[in-house]
Amino acid sequence: MKKLIVSGCSWCDNNFISVFHPELDSSWPKWPEMLAKKLGMECINLGKCGAGSEYIYNSLLETVTHTSDVGLVIAAWSKSERRDWQRPDNTWTNEIIDQKGDNEYWIQRHLRYYYSFQVLCEYLQVPYKQVQMLSPTQYGDGTKVGRKKALVSFGTSPMIHLINENNFIGWPTFEEILGFNIQQQIVSYNDRRFQISDKDAHPNAQGQKLIADFMYENI
Repeated sequence: MKKLIVSGCSWCDNNFISVFHPELDSSWPKWPEMLAKKLGMECINLGKCGAGSEYIYNSLLETVTHTSDVGLVIAAWSKSERRDWQRPDNTWTNEIIDQKGDNEYWIQRHLRYYYSFQVLCEYLQVPYKQVQMLSPTQYGDGTKVGRKKALVSFGTSPMIHLINENNFIGWPTFEEILGFNIQQQIVSYNDRRFQISDKDAHPNAQGQKLIADFMYENI
């Protein structure tokens, strides 16, 4: 059986626990498992709460290069400002905000991971898709100025001309330039009934199914 390999943040983490509702049983199926079932594939879900670009890329790199019968690889990117690092025991941890850099740097770094993932999959000749699950960046300085700087950094990067748009769902990811992310397009802005609660914007069971259906229709 061919394998679907997915990495991302809490939006696909099988072990997700709501910070706002820790008592909630959130063991419902996540979208990678539902998508794999639709595709008739075995699911390898590498999603990890709080993960950023470095974890997502490296977890896919290490897995796809040691896995046979790969049917599809999906990078479900999170926010660009997150920081990941590997402990001595090889487990990964993260911080929500990287204390080094700013929105302009984070976006440039994020784009490099986009392209590196694309090059990896094309070199290995494995089918792949990319998707931005959350907004690529927050307002780094608490105002729209940070967002504007990130957009300028994105738009002036030479990397954007190297991305294969056919394999990137929602490209170019920013709504201001006619792209989208899954949180904006499918769950939060579509219908709040697909969120866990007003406090917790993570997708609930219905939201996970909505994402799986959307991904299936767009691959």
